[in-house]
Amino acid sequence: MPSCSCEKYADALVLYMETCVACSDNFTKPFPDNVVDDVMWYKIQRCLRAAGQPTLSALVCQLMRDPQEHYVETTNALLETPHHVLDASTLFFGFISDMNLMEFLNGAYEKMGMPEKAQRLVSGFVCF
Repeated sequence: MPSCSCEKYADALVLYMETCVACSDNFTKPFPDNVVDDVMWYKIQRCLRAAGQPTLSALVCQLMRDPQEHYVETTNALLETPHHVLDASTLFFGFISDMNLMEFLNGAYEKMGMPEKAQRLVSGFVCF
C-alpha cells in the first residue's frame, strides 16, 4: 500500500482521493469523521506540495475541521516553495471561500515579492 512515508506521494494522493470518493458515495454524502480527518487532509497537503501543487495544497486547508489552526503552517509551506512553480495558482483563487485563508495567502504572496498575484487573489475573492 502506498504511503507518504515511502515518498510515493503520487500513489498516496491517488489512494487518499479514492478513499474520499468511496466513503462519501462519490462526494454526494459528507465524509465520515472516523475516516477523513485533519491528519488525512494534512497528508493530502503534503502530497500536493511534493507534486508541485502548492496552491492546491493551501486550498485543502479549508477542508479541515478547524482550518484556523493550520493557516500559519500552510502559509509557511507556501513560502518555502520555489517562486517559479507553475501550478496555475491564479485559476484556483475562485475556490477560496475562507477570508482568513485569503488574507494569509495574500501576505505570503506579498512576502514572496509577487504583488500581481496578491492583487489577483484579492480581486478574485468573492464574499458569500
